[in-house]
Amino acid sequence: MTKAKNTKKFALVKRQLSAKDPRIKSNAKKEEEKRKDQKKREVKHVETANAALYFRYNTQLGPPYHILLDTNFINFAIQNKLEIVKAAMDCLYARCTPYITDCVMAELEKLGRKYRVALRIGRCIATAVGDVLGVHAVCALCVQRRITSAAWRGCASVWVCS
Repeated sequence: MTKAKNTKKFALVKRQLSAKDPRIKSNAKKEEEKRKDQKKREVKHVETANAALYFRYNTQLGPPYHILLDTNFINFAIQNKLEIVKAAMDCLYARCTPYITDCVMAELEKLGRKYRVALRIGRCIATAVGDVLGVHAVCALCVQRRITSAAWRGCASVWVCS
């Protein structure tokens, strides 16, 4: 009979933990302290809340309502066969003025033939509103800047439909 070959065995030496290994408790405590110090050093910017929102709902809301429409909301209204202005008036029991920003119209135009009905509805019903800082790639950014801009702060009742 032939003799079986003995293969060389690797990694027979015991492994040692380095002094910087995170599994060592003293190192873990030091890292936690560093994280806490970094969190304390961070500056937090908090916007002041409107005084009208003290009771968690806006007491200044009242008709006529100004409604900012988004692409998703227009598509939702089409899927559920809703007329946007009529449904808004039925929901809010008051006169509503829908607004569409230029970036929402540009997004509807980019979406192509599939969304041509939404584009036609958007052109018919809404009062056009210019963009704050030009046409954005993301409409949500434009809508957010539109609401926080000084021009819309004067309106007592702005609704965002997204």
